[in-house]
Amino acid sequence: MNKFTVYFSIIGLVYYGLNKFKKDIMRSKIRVLFTKETLNILPIYKFSGEETENCTICLEEYYKDEELRKLPCNHYFHILCIDRWITNYSTSCPNCNNYANIIAV
Repeated sequence: MNKFTVYFSIIGLVYYGLNKFKKDIMRSKIRVLFTKETLNILPIYKFSGEETENCTICLEEYYKDEELRKLPCNHYFHILCIDRWITNYSTSCPNCNNYANIIAV
């Protein structure tokens, strides 16, 4: 083996290790899903019915006086839709991909 092969092998291993470490850290931050108890921290509002809006998860319209859950990024969703989304799939908003941080509420 010449020294260039050894050099590039070492660089490759370091690069692979750093990328794996970065992905592990990101995964641990993103995949912390909400529990049913922590969902109660997110506020619930009644839809005024003044505008026509849809839930971007189920694509159905909101009805007047229907209860919606608000994420810290100011997006609203049907309670059942967003609760299922946050507890099973992702803690980021389906609209803007911002992390639904409980502290930001």
